[in-house]
Order: sequence, then C-alpha cells, then structure tokens
Amino acid sequence: MCVAALLVALLSGAARGAVSFDEYVIDGVWVKAVTVDLGDSTIKVSPQVCYGLPFSEEPFDSIIYRTRPLAAVNGTYFNMETSTPVGEITIDGVKLNSSATGTVLAVTRKRRAFFFSARNHRKIKRSDLEFTLGGGPRLLVKGKIPSSFGGEGFRDKHIFGSAVRTAVGLDNASARLTMAVSLTSVTLGRWAATLRSLGVSDAINLDGGGSTALFYRGVFHVKPTRPLSNILVVYDRPGGGGGSHRGD
Repeated sequence: MCVAALLVALLSGAARGAVSFDEYVIDGVWVKAVTVDLGDSTIKVSPQVCYGLPFSEEPFDSIIYRTRPLAAVNGTYFNMETSTPVGEITIDGVKLNSSATGTVLAVTRKRRAFFFSARNHRKIKRSDLEFTLGGGPRLLVKGKIPSSFGGEGFRDKHIFGSAVRTAVGLDNASARLTMAVSLTSVTLGRWAATLRSLGVSDAINLDGGGSTALFYRGVFHVKPTRPLSNILVVYDRPGGGGGSHRGD
C-alpha cells in the first residue's frame, strides 16, 4: 500500500468514531487492526481471562460470547502445559497474575496509557491502575525500533523467529490504542516497522502463531487454532463485560 492510500485508510478509520477497524497491506505484510480512542468515556479496554485462571484455557469464541465485547485480540503468552499466563494481568484494579518477564501495557483510572518494564516497576503507583497486560518484546520506543529484542527474560525461541503475530501499541500522544494482527509471517523487526507505518509510536508484541485472534463487531476476522488463556477486549458500554473476568 502506498503512503497516500495508507493515510486515507487511517483517516477514514478515525472518522468512523471511537473504535474503528481497517485492513492494510504494507510492504507485503497483511495487517488487520482495531484502533481505539482512549479518551472516549463510553469505551472500555481491558484484558479478559478464561474460567479458572490461571490453570485453564477457553476457546476464543466462548470468551467472546460470554463477555460480549465490541472488539478483541488474543492477549499475553501462556504456558502450554499449565495454561498459566506469562505476562502480568490486572483487571479493574485487581492484579490476577504477576510476572517479571517482558513489558507491560498499563492504563490508569484517568485513562492515561503507558508501557513499563516488568522487571523495573518500583515507581509505578499500583492503586492508580485500571488494567495491565504484559507482553513483549518491546517493538517500538517513541517511534524507534530497538537495536535488540532480547533482555526481557523471554526464552522461547519461537518468539524470535518468523510468525504471524499480534501486537498492541499507542500513538505518539498515547491517546489512541491500536490492536493489530499480522496474517503474514514476519520477524519482530519487520513487524515493528509495519506497526510504525500504521502510526504507532510505542508497542509490544503479544502472543502469536496459533494464538493469533481478532474479533470485531460480530465477525471473527482471525480465529486461533487453540484455546486461549486470556484476551484483550474493547467494550462499548459502561462497565463492560458480560461475564466474570476472574472465571468465578
């Protein structure tokens, strides 16, 4: 897709309201993305988890039908044997899973969004946080691609190879959140460059491969090939959620 066409697509998506969906082909990478205006008080973004967290999984469509979001993608990595999430998860101010691996997306009760290192978070005021979702490696930092994607504690070699992927990112003002999936197998570097072309300034990788999933307005645009431990959702109603987020 040429730059002009990409800008037209981005602007048309923004014009549709607080939450928009678009598809792109950028330098041969097929991307589907949901963009969210974090300043809109009618919209809520949050992780959702399966029943029995942290030791179970649930089909993606089951979580969707239970919680009834407007949009959703798969969330953080999880242990394939125990189903325990790898990244940190906080929902409605309640931490459900801790981790010292990767980078964490955080949104405060006042809707301020930012990323922080899971290993270095002593200055984070936990009482202010509405939700957190860990992932990684960090793909973009203020619009720049890191020179290395190591150093965050990840050991699974599949993360560093080529794969279909999911990411979550923020624009330069941290006012718009983008949830994107690549249907083309890409390296982390190519994925980072693709996200930057979408106008994303800061981003982290999420689970991918067989976990890659995207739902928007009643349509399963990308279905995972396995049950999931957790997902990231967008609600368009106050409170959000149609079922227990803790799997009670």
